[in-house]
Amino acid sequence: MALLLAAPAVAATEKPDSGGGAAYADPTRDLGAGSPSCREALQAEQRESCRRSGSVAHPYPLSSYGIDVRVGFSITDPGKSFLGALQSLAAGLWMGIVFALKGVLLLLEWTFALDLTGKAMPEAQQTMQRLHSDAFGAPWMVAAISVAGLWGIWRGLVQRRTGETLTGLTATVGLMVLGLLVISQPAATVGHLSRLASDAGAGVLAAGTTGAVDEPRAALASGMAGIFDQAVRDPWCALEFGSVDHCDAHVKGERTANADLWLRYPAQSREREELFKLTKGQSLDDGPGLVDVVTNPVPSVLGLTGGSDPKLDEDVQRLVAKAPERVQMQEAGGTFPRFALLAIIAFGLAGAIALFGWLAMHLLSASTKSLLLLLFAPAVLLAPAFGDQGRAVFVGWGKQLLGAIFAKLIYAVFLTVVLAATATVSKVDLGWFGTWLVQSAFWWGIFVKRNELVGLASLGLPRSEGGGAGKALSQGYYAWQLGRAAKAATGAMLERPAQAVGAVRQHRADTRTGRTAATAALASERLDADARRTLGTEHEAARGGVQRRDALRRELRATDRRLQGYDETVAAARAQGHEKPAPTAEQEALLTYRERLRSSLDAPELQRAEEVQRHGARNRAAGGTEVSDRDVSNYRAARRRAHDVPLDHDANLRAAGVDPDEYRTAPADRRDELRAVVSEHLTRERDLLSAAEPSGSPDADRAARWIRDDDVRMRTAEERARLRDERRQRRAKAGVYRRR
Repeated sequence: MALLLAAPAVAATEKPDSGGGAAYADPTRDLGAGSPSCREALQAEQRESCRRSGSVAHPYPLSSYGIDVRVGFSITDPGKSFLGALQSLAAGLWMGIVFALKGVLLLLEWTFALDLTGKAMPEAQQTMQRLHSDAFGAPWMVAAISVAGLWGIWRGLVQRRTGETLTGLTATVGLMVLGLLVISQPAATVGHLSRLASDAGAGVLAAGTTGAVDEPRAALASGMAGIFDQAVRDPWCALEFGSVDHCDAHVKGERTANADLWLRYPAQSREREELFKLTKGQSLDDGPGLVDVVTNPVPSVLGLTGGSDPKLDEDVQRLVAKAPERVQMQEAGGTFPRFALLAIIAFGLAGAIALFGWLAMHLLSASTKSLLLLLFAPAVLLAPAFGDQGRAVFVGWGKQLLGAIFAKLIYAVFLTVVLAATATVSKVDLGWFGTWLVQSAFWWGIFVKRNELVGLASLGLPRSEGGGAGKALSQGYYAWQLGRAAKAATGAMLERPAQAVGAVRQHRADTRTGRTAATAALASERLDADARRTLGTEHEAARGGVQRRDALRRELRATDRRLQGYDETVAAARAQGHEKPAPTAEQEALLTYRERLRSSLDAPELQRAEEVQRHGARNRAAGGTEVSDRDVSNYRAARRRAHDVPLDHDANLRAAGVDPDEYRTAPADRRDELRAVVSEHLTRERDLLSAAEPSGSPDADRAARWIRDDDVRMRTAEERARLRDERRQRRAKAGVYRRR
C-alpha cells in the first residue's frame, strides 16, 4: 500500500494545480529558491526531498503547507462572506510567514555553501596586484621606505633612542614583508585560513547536531529540516486540523501519517477538497448540494464549480478516516479560533525569523568583510612605515581580518547551540500549545540576548564595539582559545575540533575520490554499452549475410541443375579429346551467372558472417547472449588500437554507426557530415577511455561532459558511502585486534 501512496505524491509535486485554478501556486523552485545542499551527496531521504520540492528543509512543495479555506462567498449570506474573507486573509498571512521563513533558512544554507573569499580569490588576487603595481606602486613604496629611514635617523641618531629605533624598524620591515606575502600569495595565506574556518564551522555544526562529522552537508540539511518541521509543519497541523496529534497519527494501519496524506497535494486543490469531504463523512459522488449553491450561487448557476469527478486515487480514498471535528478549523465556525491561533504562531515565528535571519546575515557579512579587508592590503602595506600609529593601523587591520575570517566559526558554534537547544525544547512534553509558547519565548529570548550569548560563545573575551566578533583579535584566535579551555576541562573535547576539520577534509577527499571512481565506472558502462550495441549490430548483419549466403547457394544449385546436360557434354568431350561444344545463348547466360554466384559465395564478408554467427551461437549456449564479456573487453582493446588508423577506416565507421558502403558511395557533402559524426564519436570514445583506464592518470573532467550530472552525483554518493563503510570496517577490525 505504501507503493500506491507514492504515485499521488509524485503527481502532486509535478502538477500541483491539478485540482483547478484555486490551488496554491508554488513559484519558488522556478525562481531559483532550491537548496544549494541538493547539489551535494546527501542521504536517501534528503535526496527524495530535493527531488520532490527542490529543498532539503521540507519534503513537499511550499504550496502544500498552505491552509485550506472551506467557506464560500455568497451575496445571500453576508455574514458567511465576511468569515470567508477573514479565512482567506488568514491563509494569505500564513503563506507570507512561511515564505519569509523559507527565505531565511535558504539564506542560512547559502552562508555555509558559499565560501565568498575562496570563490573570489582569483579576481581578488588580480585586483590586489593591480592596486599594488599601479595605484600604490614603486613611487609610494620608495616614499614609505624613505619616511621610515628618516624616522630611524631622527629617533636613532638625533634623539639617541637606539633600542626603540631598532625595534620599530624591525617591526616595520616584518609587517611590510607580511603584507607583501599576503598580496603575492592570498590563496595560501588568507584563503587557507578561510578554508580552515569554514571547514571547522561545518564540522562543529555536524558534530553538535547529528554527530556525523564526516557528513557536514547532511547534518546542515537535517538541522534545516528540523527547524522547518517545528516552525511550519507542526503549526500548519494546528491551523489545518486543530490538532498536531492528528497529523502524526497513521492512517488506517498504514505507516503514512495523516499530514503526509494531505501534504501530497497543494492547498485549495481538488484533491484537498475531496480529502476534506471524506474526513467530514461526505460522499464524493454527490453533486453540488444546497450548501454549495447557497455559498457559491453564481459559480453553481453558471456551471463553473469544476465538476464532481473525484481526483483522488481509490487506494487513497480508502485510507481517509471520518473525523468531522478535525476539519472544523477550515469552515466558518473555525474562523476566529484560527485567527487567534495564527496570531500566537506568528509571534513565535517572528522570533525564529529574526533569530535565524540575524545569524544568516552575520555569517554572510563575515565572508564579505574578510574579502573587503583583503582588498585593503595594498593600501595598508604602506602604513607601518609611518611610525607607531602606522604600525597600529596595520595591526588593527590584521586583527579585523583574522576576526572576520574566524567569525564564521564563532557563529557556527552559536548556530549549533541554537539548533541543539531548539531540538531539546521541542521534545518537552507540555502539549503542543505549551511547547510552542516555550519555543517562542526561547527564540525571542535568544534573539534579545544574542550579543551576550555570542560573547559567551567566544569564551567571554572582549570584543570591539559596533562590529561584532569580527573586530577583535581575541576572536581571531578563537580556535586556539577554545582548544585551551577544552583541554583544561576534558581531553576528549580537545580532539573534537581537530576531528571535525579532519572529517571535513576526509569528506572532500572522499568526494574527489568518489567522483573519479564514479566517472570511471560510468565511462566504462558507456563504453560497454557502445561495444554491445556495435557487436549486436555486427551479429545482426551476420545473420543477414548467412541468409544471403543460403539464398546464393540455392540459386547456385538451381543453376547447376539447369547446366547439368551441358556440363556432362563438356566432360564427355574432354574425356574423348574432342573440342568443347559451344554453349547456346541461354547456357552462356547461365554460365556467366554461375560464375557470379560462386564469386559472391567466396566473398570475405560472407565467410566472416558465418564465423560471427557460429561465435554468437557458442556465446548463447555458454551464457545466454550473443555478446560475451570477453567480446566486450576485446572490442575495447580493438577500439584503442583503432584510434591510430585513419578516421574513415571501416572499423571507425562501424563504431560510430555509419555503414562503410553508404560512406563510400555518398556525395561529398554527405560524406563530410558522416566524417563529423565519426569524429565526434572518436572524441567521446577517447574521453571515456581516459577515465575508464585502470592505470595511468584518468581524466574525469573530460569524460564527465559525456555523462549526465545526475548520474555522476548519484554514483559519487554511492562511492562515498562505500568508502565510509570500508573505513568503519577497518576501524572495527583494528579495535578487535587491540582488544586481543
